[in-house]
Amino acid sequence: MAETGTLIWLVTEISGDFLQVKDIMAHLYFKAKEAAARDQPPEVRIIKHLLSMEDPKERMEALEMAFEPSEVEAEGDLDLLHS
Repeated sequence: MAETGTLIWLVTEISGDFLQVKDIMAHLYFKAKEAAARDQPPEVRIIKHLLSMEDPKERMEALEMAFEPSEVEAEGDLDLLHS
């Protein structure tokens, strides 16, 4: 990843387009963050999701749903987690 960033910086240093390198680096950063989030264990993802909820009633419903087994589709939009 660092090599890719260095290469992108070097190319834009030569071309002089620093706005483009900013956009590319931001894109790489967010993609790396998304990949790291997907690599987390399901239990961590469940806890982070529950902690992000503000409504206590909604949080309890989600907590109950988290412990019910469900299918996780590999290729679809459905990404239900349970432990």
